[in-house]
Amino acid sequence: MDDLDNRARQSVERLEQLTPQIGRLSEGLARVERYLSQDMDRALKKTSASYRDGLQHAENLQQLLSVLLSNVLESNSQLAFAHEKSVQQVSRRVNEDMDALVAVVSSAIASSGSLQQQIASPP
Repeated sequence: MDDLDNRARQSVERLEQLTPQIGRLSEGLARVERYLSQDMDRALKKTSASYRDGLQHAENLQQLLSVLLSNVLESNSQLAFAHEKSVQQVSRRVNEDMDALVAVVSSAIASSGSLQQQIASPP
């Protein structure tokens, strides 16, 4: 029985020695949990902020591309209109110049014919 009492006492003493160690271990685990929780919270906040920033940049880029495309299409339309107008003006000028050339050539032919008749008829 004494042996059983000694063993029981030793077990109680060992448990009493383990109690502070278990307490310190529990406190250490609580600190680790707080540390990880805070780090995780900060990491999630940074990730969320980065996501929002990326989304904002993507929206800004989309708006910029839309404006750029609109400007390119408008410029292309204006260029096509100016080109068409220029071609019309050149065509009109060529027609006017051709009419003038035909008139000059006709006048030259008439003058040449008249001169030939004058040369051919005796004085």
